Amino acid sequence: MTNNNTMQRNKLFTPRKGEYCFEHKHETKIGETGILYRLGENQCRVPYHDIQYLKADLKYVDIVTASGNKYITELSLVAIRTLAPPDIFIQTHRAYLINRHFLSGIERRSATEWFAILSTGEKVEIARRRRQVVKKELRR
Repeated sequence: MTNNNTMQRNKLFTPRKGEYCFEHKHETKIGETGILYRLGENQCRVPYHDIQYLKADLKYVDIVTASGNKYITELSLVAIRTLAPPDIFIQTHRAYLINRHFLSGIERRSATEWFAILSTGEKVEIARRRRQVVKKELRR
């Protein structure tokens, strides 16, 4: 008989189409040109120019790429933001980092709801305190 924690963990690591999962036995390195995963003898490099955004979800971070793939890592957003080159990502929310090269607009849904529109059509939430930084980046 399995408990709820085991079932939730299995759901987290069940890959969907275009999704790659890396469990606890992986090694993740942040480099100058991308994020390198090593899982056993297999390696995968996700170049920064292909990453649309990163989303924190509990203790995992989803890395969503323009090519439609999704990678899951245990690295924190803080670690990625600190180790990646500073001109790559903008933090729009405590749970989101977006690639500044994919930022194409801002959408206001209400007085309190703002979203960054990416060139791929995806919408990412913008926190009230981060709105001015995103607007400034858009004018750049």
